[in-house]
Amino acid sequence: MSDLDLARRAVACPRWRWMPRMVDQLGRTVLAVRDGMCLCAWWTGPAGAEQPASGWVRFEQMGAPDFDDPATVGCVLALVREVWNKPTAYVRRCGQRWGDAARLWGVYGLDEHLHELADKTVTTSEAAALVAALESAP
Repeated sequence: MSDLDLARRAVACPRWRWMPRMVDQLGRTVLAVRDGMCLCAWWTGPAGAEQPASGWVRFEQMGAPDFDDPATVGCVLALVREVWNKPTAYVRRCGQRWGDAARLWGVYGLDEHLHELADKTVTTSEAAALVAALESAP
């Protein structure tokens, strides 16, 4: 699954929302959120001569979230904790597939009895595990 596909899955979640400090894949940083819009900051112009810009952008005009940005991943973890009402939930590397170099990631601390959820959230990236937890949110 591509990063863009994963980002689209995240935004499609009923409990998804943009949060301050998230970055979209167009390089815009969310500064504030209000009334279906994000106040964003970004850089414009040619490399070496970039100029700062800012403005309000409607949710539907935002690019997909950038999961290469650590603050965006942290915000998604905060969102997972909020929608599950589990302030101690965390994501961690949980092993490696036999014969495969892919590291596995899982979200823990949501509910000890949701084995099915654990299976859904064990994926090959931290962001994918968080999106799976967000998709499975009550």
